[in-house]
Amino acid sequence: HIYNGIGNFCVKMVTATNASGCADSLTKCLDIIQPIAVIIPNVFTPNGDGVNDVFKVSGTGITELHCVIVDRWGLVMTEWDGIAGSWDGRTGSGVAVPTGSYFYVIEYKTADGKSETVKGIVSLFIGSKE
Repeated sequence: HIYNGIGNFCVKMVTATNASGCADSLTKCLDIIQPIAVIIPNVFTPNGDGVNDVFKVSGTGITELHCVIVDRWGLVMTEWDGIAGSWDGRTGSGVAVPTGSYFYVIEYKTADGKSETVKGIVSLFIGSKE
């Protein structure tokens, strides 16, 4: 059987009745969970061309997410909660940041209840729209 969703599913197998009139059955319940995948880009180009203009974490099986991005001096550029959040290369006050490397700390929880913290660097490159 193919399960197209997540959840708890019970499967029951029943044997045919034999010549003596006996039958048997077995029930097994399965937890079908969503695969866990977290995708974190390492570069983005907020130049307004509509391609790769934001830094965005994506994935499956993520129930909670918090992201903080800081510059090389430790100043917070932005932070957000939730998988729908993103960074457009601007500070919280709306000022565009320069081309460079920025440090992120991403904390998330998965559908199976595990918590993870990922730290890394994202490069921001402002090129032309060509």
